[in-house]
Amino acid sequence: MDIALHKDGTREVIANAGKSQRSKRKQKSRFFHPMVLAVHLTDGGKKIHEGLLASYHEIHRESPTFCAFFADENASKNRFPDIPLNDHTRVVLSESEGGDYYHASYVDGLVQSKQFVLAQAPFTQDTEADFHRLVAELKPEAIIVLMKEDTPEAKLICPEGRGEKTCAGIKFRIEEETKSKHRNVKVSVTDGKSVSHKLQMFFMSSWIDEHKIPEDIWEFRAAIKKKIPTWPAREAAALIVSQSGTKRTGVWFMADTEADRLQTKTRIRFSESIRQLRYQRHEALESFELFVGLVNLMEKFAKQVVEKQIVV
Repeated sequence: MDIALHKDGTREVIANAGKSQRSKRKQKSRFFHPMVLAVHLTDGGKKIHEGLLASYHEIHRESPTFCAFFADENASKNRFPDIPLNDHTRVVLSESEGGDYYHASYVDGLVQSKQFVLAQAPFTQDTEADFHRLVAELKPEAIIVLMKEDTPEAKLICPEGRGEKTCAGIKFRIEEETKSKHRNVKVSVTDGKSVSHKLQMFFMSSWIDEHKIPEDIWEFRAAIKKKIPTWPAREAAALIVSQSGTKRTGVWFMADTEADRLQTKTRIRFSESIRQLRYQRHEALESFELFVGLVNLMEKFAKQVVEKQIVV
């Protein structure tokens, strides 16, 4: 915008004096053609409404909400009041007398969205019942318990010895046990009168210090790989449990997933994977000690893979 001064002392404001003639030309209108959107929504043989639904679920909220976590009826189900549960990624149980709430989150895996579930260990009779419902509904291939098997929480997860236990009408029965450094049992889950499914349960009893990664973590992972070489490409393929369901489970998820990525795609996507994990499971890997330990852990693993010193 310019100001012109005339001989009589008057002034005139010239709004477009500073613009070139080219910039004053009418710009070409650009529109997003509807057919481009239609092609995107129907990609892979999907119907329009299926594509719209898939696109809706892919949209992540900028600011997560924690309404279910702060609901009064769920307060007793949260062991740690400073670890909120994201509404967008939480596991929603089917409605029953126990409600739809359990402190557990879906986390995207390497080949499948919601492939893993990171969960808080049960710590009361009510949460034990909810945990049984969680397992019966999700039907995971394995439950990975990152704590000593003789802790009170672990005893709420798995029967002792070769026994069985029933809670919320759901029975866990140990069918066989593998003798090794880390406990591994095969468990049948019976919902009502019929066996709904069978799963492997692994205990990493060497993980004692919450802020220190055990040295035998790759040995433990190798034992799991002998039973389950690859995780199925489906939701809730594995249920990973610790007292809080954040620190240890976050480390294990990152180590296992990035090790698979390194061996199948010859790369590690560390920063992006941690960012995604922290969004989907709030407070995961918030400990600086665990973060540094994980970096060192993956660095050593990558060197060993490159040098072909191990095959996992």
